[in-house]
Amino acid sequence: MPNDIPESNEIIDIQKKEEIKEIPAPITVDEKTQSLIARDNGELYRLVKTFMKGTAFPKTIDTNEKAIAAWQVATSLGLPPIVVMQNLAFVHGSISMWGQLPKALAHRTGQLEEFELIYFDHSQKVISLANKNLQEDVWGSVVQMRRTKSAKNEYFFTEVEAKQAGLFNKKGPWQQYKKIMYGRRAMGHGIKFEFPDAIMGVPIAEYDFHEAPDLLAVSPKREEKEVGSFIDGLE
Repeated sequence: MPNDIPESNEIIDIQKKEEIKEIPAPITVDEKTQSLIARDNGELYRLVKTFMKGTAFPKTIDTNEKAIAAWQVATSLGLPPIVVMQNLAFVHGSISMWGQLPKALAHRTGQLEEFELIYFDHSQKVISLANKNLQEDVWGSVVQMRRTKSAKNEYFFTEVEAKQAGLFNKKGPWQQYKKIMYGRRAMGHGIKFEFPDAIMGVPIAEYDFHEAPDLLAVSPKREEKEVGSFIDGLE
């Protein structure tokens, strides 16, 4: 038998070594917060792949590349990525924030002194329980806010503006959830102009693109994975 042919025990050892090489090192966990930490680009990529496998990201963040881009935006905002990314979405090719995240970032500055969101009807009467007119159709919304050392300002959005922008008859949330959209549009306007340093130039979906990622169901739902597949990615 030729001397260069390895014996059976040597073959087994080689196979074991190859298997060990294929097993990735465990993802780092912060002992204090129990948060997952990416110490380098390799760990970040594996961490993102793990969350993608577990369908932990919003449906518009559907590739590893999009997830890494959104992750970077979240870290730039100085907040935990896995938390913030629940309110980030790709809208018309841009990473945007939506929902209550803009307001949360404004609160985080410690300078949001006053904030009130008001809805009113066509006669500009406030819709409220006190006015006993909750059944009235929302015609507009106004956000009153004041930042520290600044004057109190009001930011409106009305049915007139919705018609001018071609949103009044637009299918989707502008018809199904008009009240929510009018409120978010006014709030987005205010946050964008009062707290540009808090949002750091990241678009607000409802203001910049007239979209609400949480109220749309235009993308097919991902296939549900077994819980074990998510846990396996951490090993």
